[in-house]
Amino acid sequence: MSTQNICTPQELKKFADSTELTIDNLSKFIAGKTNQKHLIIQRELVKDLNKQLFDNTVCIFDINRFLNEVWDKVVSTNRATTDKWKESLELLESR
Repeated sequence: MSTQNICTPQELKKFADSTELTIDNLSKFIAGKTNQKHLIIQRELVKDLNKQLFDNTVCIFDINRFLNEVWDKVVSTNRATTDKWKESLELLESR
């Protein structure tokens, strides 16, 4: 990763003197100076996003399992109906 000056020492001092030094404020400062190319991401945010992604994945698997069960019932019912109609048609043809 290349090093890049994003502000002058005076700008940084002015920022530090006029703004509460928090990760969020520093991230906004850096993002503003780099045209949104660089951000500070907090570890807790990454953990929360990872947990949400995992929960979403589990939910998708549950929905997929439910849809597969419903589809199995639809196919089974369709097969049973088809077999019944086939038997009925065969009886009609044999008469």
